[in-house]
Amino acid sequence: MNFTEIAKIMEKSCDCSVNIGKENPEITHFSFLSGGEQPNDTSCLYIGDIDVKNLRDTERIPCLLTTTKGVPCHVSYIYTSKKELMNCMNVLTSAFFRSNDNESRFRHLKGLAKENVSISELINKSALFLDRSMVLTDLGFKVLEHSTSVSITDPLWQRYIEKGSCTFEFINAMNELMPAQSLPKTSACFQVTCTSSTEEKLCSQLFIGNRPVAYLVLLDNNRGLTAFHREYLPKISEFLSAFISMHNTYPDISKNDTEFYIKLLDGSEEEINKISESKAALAKHTFCMVLKAIHHSRHELFFIKRTLDGLIPGNVIFIYRELIVVISSDSGIIDSIENNEEVLKNVSEIGISAEFNSVALFPENFQLAQEACRIGKQIGASSKVHRYENYRFLHLLNHVSDVGLLKSYIHPALYRLHHYDLEHDSELVETLKVFLRVSCSVKDASDALFLHRNTLNYRMSKITELTGLDLNDAETVFRLQCSYQINGILHLF
Repeated sequence: MNFTEIAKIMEKSCDCSVNIGKENPEITHFSFLSGGEQPNDTSCLYIGDIDVKNLRDTERIPCLLTTTKGVPCHVSYIYTSKKELMNCMNVLTSAFFRSNDNESRFRHLKGLAKENVSISELINKSALFLDRSMVLTDLGFKVLEHSTSVSITDPLWQRYIEKGSCTFEFINAMNELMPAQSLPKTSACFQVTCTSSTEEKLCSQLFIGNRPVAYLVLLDNNRGLTAFHREYLPKISEFLSAFISMHNTYPDISKNDTEFYIKLLDGSEEEINKISESKAALAKHTFCMVLKAIHHSRHELFFIKRTLDGLIPGNVIFIYRELIVVISSDSGIIDSIENNEEVLKNVSEIGISAEFNSVALFPENFQLAQEACRIGKQIGASSKVHRYENYRFLHLLNHVSDVGLLKSYIHPALYRLHHYDLEHDSELVETLKVFLRVSCSVKDASDALFLHRNTLNYRMSKITELTGLDLNDAETVFRLQCSYQINGILHLF
């Protein structure tokens, strides 16, 4: 126990006052002051009267349980009266014995992880150790295990666990914490409040390496949560993390075969070169796909990933910051994703890179997939799926810094048609755009615009009359097509 923990116990049970000084060390033993000695062991709690002068110049600041007044404020001490000192000693001794007993029981529990046991047994033993019910979930809040040795007492949690997930309110509460990056970067515990439940909930994250992979949730069974639970829940999370990693208990969360792709995005130039050399070749026609979740919560990202794992198994799928990244050489998965309502309702955009066949080209194509999303948003594309191959020319145009030059290239005929449309409430600009897109086919254009052929022919005649365009001239057609592309990013009309 550290000094602060001891001080809280003493303050609660004894007639004393507490001062927390500069240090808050772990206290492993205590010793009585016989008078005159210089206390210098920072892991010891010294008990008795002390000469205050001996504390002013000491380099190693001790912790005290003392009846002496005037102890300097930089020293951590518990002050009590001589009459109350014996009671303080009894409380202190009891606290030490409990602490030592807890450590002994925890060492035994931790030792089980090295034996041939199941994760279910470890969860049940841990719940018994903490004397509270326990739930292990993945980052998508799918329940992986829950204690039966200490039963779930919350009726709402009972119903949801039967369905295999945490309660909806708990998920929302967790999602509110994550965008603000309120979750610890370690297994340190944190409390989650749900107004519809009377039970307190203490949570801790499981990590493999630096990667969070699961949550361990402790429910208080309407008996409250103490410092004991806050101390040992993170420790249990740590040895469960090691167990899951060592035994590959849940392949979806414990595998980390995408680490080198993440290092390619985050690593130093030296690391990138080393990884690129060791894993140089990829299948022909490999492409990178990035999916942007609507709400950016970790829960949503993990849910989308899990859906993709089932929808397109065998492909590289991982979460990177606020994106889901897919690396594949199977173009058929694009249609599978584009037609899957479960995925589409949870993503705002999907970008698809150009094709590449070397790991060294992955970072560049990862950026191209994001560029496709950006351009799709820029031009107001109706589809959520954006293929970089369809936007290459727009990508080139975005790198032209002189907007005036781009405007000057737009064919004057489009300005004339635009003014005519405004004055006559017609759709000649859109009609010409579709006509050019279908290679000047009257049949295909009329089908695309849902027009009778005679109506389309009338519109095309009007376009020719107003502009004098020769749509049989390849150079004219090319400039018109480029003009529409430029207008797509400038939004002039």
